Amino acid sequence: MQFEIVDRRKTTSQAHPSPRYTVKIFLGGSRQLHQEVFTYPGTFSVTVPCPTERISGVVVVEVTNEVMEKFTDSFSVSFNTYFYRIFKWLVALPFLAMGFFVLFVKKSDLPLPL
Repeated sequence: MQFEIVDRRKTTSQAHPSPRYTVKIFLGGSRQLHQEVFTYPGTFSVTVPCPTERISGVVVVEVTNEVMEKFTDSFSVSFNTYFYRIFKWLVALPFLAMGFFVLFVKKSDLPLPL
């Protein structure tokens, strides 16, 4: 997953602490997939584990800076939700095709050539 931390604040003063960004990635609001701390803004890419069970939900990316300001973004995803439909047709299609040929192909009294 790729995301970008944008911070346009000026950091020339000694009174401000150095930037620190804590990024947390959740699935469905409760399952935490990733947490990492970054010390500068920019574009980052992290690897997030994919659930093995069928699930759909909202992925929430939460960024907290050094003064505890929170910024969130979210998007909807589904994992392995429609795989069973494709698998069902892959199994059923050969049987349906053979049934079609047995029922509708013209019968012939000629033996098969060897």
